[in-house]
Amino acid sequence: MNVEISKMIDLKYFILSLCLGLLYLYLMDESKEVVIIHPTPYTVKDYLFKDFLNNCYELNMKEVSCYENEYKVEKLPKNDF
Repeated sequence: MNVEISKMIDLKYFILSLCLGLLYLYLMDESKEVVIIHPTPYTVKDYLFKDFLNNCYELNMKEVSCYENEYKVEKLPKNDF
């Protein structure tokens, strides 16, 4: 039962169908989503964050009194992505 694979499959049709199948999978993949993670006290040490300028950073948490540092508090705009 020594059969050559080239007699059973035409190479140009195989490569063409492989390329078309990979192109279809690339174009029809809808699982690409942007997930926005906002830091919480529980996740602050678990993640490395990246901003829109591709700067990577991690956060450190420190509890402060809001009344003493009220002049440092800024109002941030709402993120509508």
